[in-house]
Amino acid sequence: MINAGVSQAFQSRQHNHHLKISRLLPCRQILHIPHSHEESVVGSSTHAEFQDGLGSGLYKKFADHAYRMLMQTEWFEVAPISQNLAFNCAPAKGMPDWVVRISTRALVPFEDHPTAKDLVRYARITLLETVQTTSNQEDGTLSTSIHSPGIQVLNFVFLPNEYTSLPVLGIDLVSLPGSKHLLLMDAQPMTDPNNCAWDNNHWKAWYDRYVSKNGSKFPWGGDFPEEVKKFVSPHSLWTRLQEVDDPISVIQEDVWQAFKEHLDLYLELLATYEEDPLSQVAGENAQPAYLDYRRANDPAKPMLNALYGKEWTNNLLDQVLFPKE
Repeated sequence: MINAGVSQAFQSRQHNHHLKISRLLPCRQILHIPHSHEESVVGSSTHAEFQDGLGSGLYKKFADHAYRMLMQTEWFEVAPISQNLAFNCAPAKGMPDWVVRISTRALVPFEDHPTAKDLVRYARITLLETVQTTSNQEDGTLSTSIHSPGIQVLNFVFLPNEYTSLPVLGIDLVSLPGSKHLLLMDAQPMTDPNNCAWDNNHWKAWYDRYVSKNGSKFPWGGDFPEEVKKFVSPHSLWTRLQEVDDPISVIQEDVWQAFKEHLDLYLELLATYEEDPLSQVAGENAQPAYLDYRRANDPAKPMLNALYGKEWTNNLLDQVLFPKE
């Protein structure tokens, strides 16, 4: 639930939808994509949650929670995405009967909601999961288990309007074969200097609880490339879980809690920012440069190229993941 202070500005809204999948199907059938799918569009009535009976990856509950919380604000409607880009699937290398599927949900503010239109441009949740296509249950029922092998990724981006000084919400949770984990949660600054009070104190308690060196399970994950540093806030959680005995449990429990609280804080920032004059913008907004960088250099790009091909990946990056407009 959105906390009490935020709920005064946001009202509940939630959509539920369930996709049904049979026990063993080719990728196209698993995703329910017709052969003439290029012109199809995923709209507001479809794909509200990633539920299809194949079980789920590490970050499905993160993706579903983010979607529900945004919809509860009553600020957003689902943005139509070409079904060719909303879903894709590829066999998992070296894992028979497993697939790597990618699904994206995008949201835009309601046209008739002035506050939302003033503050928000676009929000997008992308989930990449390696899941087993066969039921391992004796009665043949579909799985509800959480899969951790293979590639598991959540990429969640919230883009405010450029003429505000609001940060971009950037959450990248990446788990790769060999127990490699790269986890980033950040409200990424887009203006410098920034004269908003939240820049210094809004995230401090969260940061002290999860990231500070005093007994934190999330030690710093190492330096970013020089061109990335300007997009990283002083209060980011960036870790690799290298010293953790059971990283899967940490992700499902501690990272999950940090994720929920971080999203609550961002929604609280939106709810309170609407009371401030929009003239409180300081400096040039770096969001266009940020999006250009992500389209050209996103760390997931080589992996997506290998799984789904360069043309599809470039279209996804340009049109859905980091759109210019």
